Amino acid sequence: MAVVNQIFDAFYTRLVLRDIFGKVFPGLVVLLAFGEWFKPTDELLEWLHDLSLIQAAALVAASWIAGFVVQSLGELRGEGIGRLIHYMPRLEHEQNRQRNNAESEKGKTEGGWDDTIQVARTLRTLFREHTSGARDADQRMQYERFVVIKEACGNSYVAVMTYAAIKLLFFWFNIFAEKDCSADSVARWKSGMPDLLSLSPIIVLAVVAITALRVMHIKHVHRQYEHVVSVLQTKNVPYPPHTEGVPPANPLWFWVGIPVFYLVVVLLGSFLGWLSRISSAA
Repeated sequence: MAVVNQIFDAFYTRLVLRDIFGKVFPGLVVLLAFGEWFKPTDELLEWLHDLSLIQAAALVAASWIAGFVVQSLGELRGEGIGRLIHYMPRLEHEQNRQRNNAESEKGKTEGGWDDTIQVARTLRTLFREHTSGARDADQRMQYERFVVIKEACGNSYVAVMTYAAIKLLFFWFNIFAEKDCSADSVARWKSGMPDLLSLSPIIVLAVVAITALRVMHIKHVHRQYEHVVSVLQTKNVPYPPHTEGVPPANPLWFWVGIPVFYLVVVLLGSFLGWLSRISSAA
């Protein structure tokens, strides 16, 4: 039993699970979207099935790197509430909260959550300093478990969104890049289009997956924070007084912004396809 615990501890502490579920899998999803641009899905799956060990290792390495691209897409808006991926709740030092509230009442500012990074880093440092002993192995493992789930869910739902965006971009690019715009070509294109009704279950599953993964991502941001604070309180470790707030799992901007984003993707694909057709005809 001790050996099994050591193996699981190694998987968590050596970042193996975080790399597999938080980087490799989301990166692979995005690479598959690009791969389907060059090969049909069935041929691509057959190619993946016949990979040699060296090719599989190269694909894993490429997926790992692509995972960082996915993560960077989710971090485009710094630490604001509008970003897709969060690593900590919004934290505000108590003194600054009182100052911001006072200034807000005077009309000088709107208040804010300016201390998130500073307070969160202090909490993380205190947690690591006071859980470095052998007796605290379970606490460290639980902390890493929250980190793995938080990062895996966050990067995975961004990867699914990116996959859908790439498919839409290529799809509409191909439509408007069609050189022969005759009635026959349009008829051939329509006959090859997948039936929207047959795609509806996939669309519904994608929406459910994106929503569920984002909810679990935000929840584990909160659970990781609660775990750190609970351990510090149990050990009577003083930490900065602060106010904690978790962004809503699916706020209004999320539901409004995502359809607008995909609409922009469709327009961009159409425009690029039209430019391709014009340039090839010139």
